[in-house]
Amino acid sequence: MIIDMHSHLAGGFSDKFVREWINDSHFGCMPAWFKDGKERWKPEDFQKFWADEYCMDMEEQGIEKVITWGVVMRPYDCVSTVEEVAGVAAQHPNNIIPFHCGDPLGGWDAVEDLSRAVNHFGFKGMKVFPSYNWVYPDDERIFPLYEKCAELGIPTVVHTGFTFNHNAYLDYHHPADLDKVCAKFPEMTVIAAHFGFQWAEEAMTLMFKYKNLHADLAWFLLYPTDWLARTFAWAKHFGLVDRIMFGSDYPLTDGRNDGIVRLREVVSYQERHEILPSLTEEDVIAIMGGNAKRVLGL
Repeated sequence: MIIDMHSHLAGGFSDKFVREWINDSHFGCMPAWFKDGKERWKPEDFQKFWADEYCMDMEEQGIEKVITWGVVMRPYDCVSTVEEVAGVAAQHPNNIIPFHCGDPLGGWDAVEDLSRAVNHFGFKGMKVFPSYNWVYPDDERIFPLYEKCAELGIPTVVHTGFTFNHNAYLDYHHPADLDKVCAKFPEMTVIAAHFGFQWAEEAMTLMFKYKNLHADLAWFLLYPTDWLARTFAWAKHFGLVDRIMFGSDYPLTDGRNDGIVRLREVVSYQERHEILPSLTEEDVIAIMGGNAKRVLGL
């Protein structure tokens, strides 16, 4: 079973957000993978619901389940409702597992929204974007949401690494800010989105320290092959492979070529260059779905 632990099928990006991504950042210079590299992203590409397209591809790719969520980025006027995300998931109930996107500064109203998403719509986890709301992951104003996740027994995905948005400063993205979160909520499964990107070593240090800290690989596999091979060797060395999960970041990347195929390329590179300890076939199977299956209780 392949499980994609990180996608954005539910839309919700505002004009303000899209303009900054396309006009003011490097992302606007990148070709859209689904246009054969011949065209760049357009605003409408961000503001559609991608569930139908992805689910059509999932059978061919061997992906059985995909996690998706909306967005809450207050400074960028991006807000998805529980009902919007639930509606998208309901169109493909056998494939899509919805997570709630928590408002990190929403107070008790945000906690009530989370409870409603889980208890009434069957959401299986929460994603939170502290950096896009210009706060740190360990800001105590987010703690009521973390506390509710712990109470509900659901995992929490926290954005780490970086973003192209100019005002979401790099300082807000560091996985080190999960230190206090993991310590204060040891019963909550925490997932560092994007494996901390350029801070993967710091993320692994915390994963070694906290058994409740996991990571997803969304967009992470776009990094250089040699760097990835050595990063996974460190993960294997520290015994962390059982807490690393595949994620595509679809539709921002192609989940098959930038994820499934790419991971096997990295393993092959490890073997050719004797980068040890290298990932085994069992490790790949666990990363691609086995670990997520356990975390989600499937």
